[in-house]
Amino acid sequence: MYSLERQAVNAVTILFCTMPVQLIFFREISLVAPLSNILLVPVCTLALGLTVITAVTGGAAIIAYPVLTVVKYLLKVVLFLAELFSKFSFAYLPRGVRPLGLVMLVTCLVPVAVMFLRKSVKLGAFCTALMLVCWTAVYNFSLAFGGSVKIVVMPKGNAVQAVLYDKTKGMVFDMGSKGKLNSGMESFLELYGIKELKGAFIEGEQYYTITKYNEQMTIRPDRFYINGEPDNDSELPFMTGAQLDWNGVKIEALEDGYKITTEGCVVTIEKGSVTINGRNLDTTDEEYPLMIDMKNSQIRRTDYGFAYGFGSW
Repeated sequence: MYSLERQAVNAVTILFCTMPVQLIFFREISLVAPLSNILLVPVCTLALGLTVITAVTGGAAIIAYPVLTVVKYLLKVVLFLAELFSKFSFAYLPRGVRPLGLVMLVTCLVPVAVMFLRKSVKLGAFCTALMLVCWTAVYNFSLAFGGSVKIVVMPKGNAVQAVLYDKTKGMVFDMGSKGKLNSGMESFLELYGIKELKGAFIEGEQYYTITKYNEQMTIRPDRFYINGEPDNDSELPFMTGAQLDWNGVKIEALEDGYKITTEGCVVTIEKGSVTINGRNLDTTDEEYPLMIDMKNSQIRRTDYGFAYGFGSW
């Protein structure tokens, strides 16, 4: 039990020390990291030790082959469990859900202070568990009662990529971008905890663009709505004038873009421009993404360069 307690302290310490880095560079924090480290680090350590045997014996096949075969299966176990953990809805929390990032940074000081001042591992563990419960509660409360349907528009010249999202699900729109801003979109999805893309609307060069989405995105769209004839079951025709209802949002294909309508708000996204309830904004010279809140019919320019490098709100 002493060894297990020591491992737990190490795992929690690692979580606290790396949390700022996780929040800044990966835009999310893992809640299962302490548990997964306790379970998987010993397996990784064993695998690493076995590779040393291969090294010191000069890589002789009679020793290296069986040893590295064991290593391969050990690492397969690690990768399988890591992938399994990542599918849990509570496995990680995104920084972008307000006010979660601030709550994380403030509350993490409590268990650290307790362990330093009271020198009590048990009390520190209790405070840590309470802190993780607090984070999860804030996140779920934000999803259940906060926020509204939003659109983030990522312009690059006349080309535009946009994400319509509601809580953890979203839709993608690509107008002339041909997937060029996929890395920026991935950053945005991670930041806001969008875990499913229910579809992607491809305005032109659909086959080339679809290939880029499938090859470059880790969260791939379930289906593609294209302005042309479908090539397989994952593609659906969505010609000019076609309409689709998604989560109470009406989406209509225009000749050179899309019209997105909710109660009290109409947003039109076209190459080089965005229109909100009749107010037009030229996006050809925009350097940063635009965030549209459809509940309040508001648009704001962000200073976070999702598609152009690192930045901050």
